[in-house]
Amino acid sequence: MQKVIVWGGTGNYKVVKEIIEPAYGEVIALFDNNSAVVNPFPSIPFVGGKQAFAEWIASQNAAEIKVVVAIGGKYGKDRLEIQEFLKEHGVQPLTIKHSSAFVSPSAVLGEGSQIYAMATVCTETIIGKSCVINTAASVDHESVLGDGVFIGPGARLAGSIEVGNYADIYTGAIILPRLKIGEGAVVGAGAVVLNNVEPYTVVAGNPAKVIKKKKKLT
Repeated sequence: MQKVIVWGGTGNYKVVKEIIEPAYGEVIALFDNNSAVVNPFPSIPFVGGKQAFAEWIASQNAAEIKVVVAIGGKYGKDRLEIQEFLKEHGVQPLTIKHSSAFVSPSAVLGEGSQIYAMATVCTETIIGKSCVINTAASVDHESVLGDGVFIGPGARLAGSIEVGNYADIYTGAIILPRLKIGEGAVVGAGAVVLNNVEPYTVVAGNPAKVIKKKKKLT
């Protein structure tokens, strides 16, 4: 079985471990920049952050190890940057899909992306790198998601939607067909989006309205 490490020791770790171990391999170590993380699986060693990783990987055969970056929510850019850091050390991202999820054979999943239980990714959809499609969320036909996108539990994206890098669409939100959600935008839980959302803009409500602008990620 494949050797897998996980970066990120909070709730997403528990979720991805359930996906990894029946189908992809054995989780052999946990890493996190936060030294105060409480490891929920004591049998799996918590090694530490970036410096500890660099020391650890020097004693391993990196080509034999895959990684899942288990950081959800608004941290899409961090997720992607950590993934790229690990690749620089020879550890390749693992793209994972829960056994109960449906992913169309014509869909494309970017490296390191994660499809959780009962999620749906429909025909000719393109999912970027290091995206999270959370529990029971759906992304309909011919939609295109950039890198580091987070789709919350039960969110519904209709067909031909474009979502920019690092955008977050939270629990139960609904996005109507052929709309564009800009880079770094946030769609609040339960929002119903009827119009395009500009980059780094937060919208919420039914119908969704602009709540505020965000600072551009650097």
